[in-house]
Amino acid sequence: AMKGCPIDVACSMLRDVASALALLHARCLLHRDVGPRNVRCSGDGAAKLIDFGVLATTGIVGEIAGTPPCMPPESVRRLPLDHKADLFGLGALAYWLLTGRHAYPAKLISDLEGVWAARPQRPSELRSDVPPALDDLVLSMLSLDPLGRPSRAAEVIDRLVAIGGLDPTTESEAEAGRG
Repeated sequence: AMKGCPIDVACSMLRDVASALALLHARCLLHRDVGPRNVRCSGDGAAKLIDFGVLATTGIVGEIAGTPPCMPPESVRRLPLDHKADLFGLGALAYWLLTGRHAYPAKLISDLEGVWAARPQRPSELRSDVPPALDDLVLSMLSLDPLGRPSRAAEVIDRLVAIGGLDPTTESEAEAGRG
């Protein structure tokens, strides 16, 4: 749908979603279903995270929830979850925005273990204008091991601002938590 979303636009949208996640994570909440179907663009180009139906607190979560290509291994394997589970979803969203395809293309949860066996291509292999720093950020968020992912949403925001040449603060940050 959005294959070839311009780099600065993709960075701005991802920054908006990461800002919403930062607010949730500060309250020890997880969205658990970050992915293309739960992000909406408002008229002014800001991206909003929607559908808080499977919100959970950090720790052991009862039922598995989410969209298969965007679900981190620790969720599927029923391990304790922390904010890095949402950063995996953000990486999955980023990959899709940049390339028009899923990094881990699984239709069903049961397909995931097999899909995870293959490393995804770097976004720049599918699209030549993706800068190395964005390749690195997206692939780190998609790390199957949470320890390989960025430390927190704020780090992702800082890196996106640098990569996309974005204004560090926007009016939409105050709105990021609503939606």
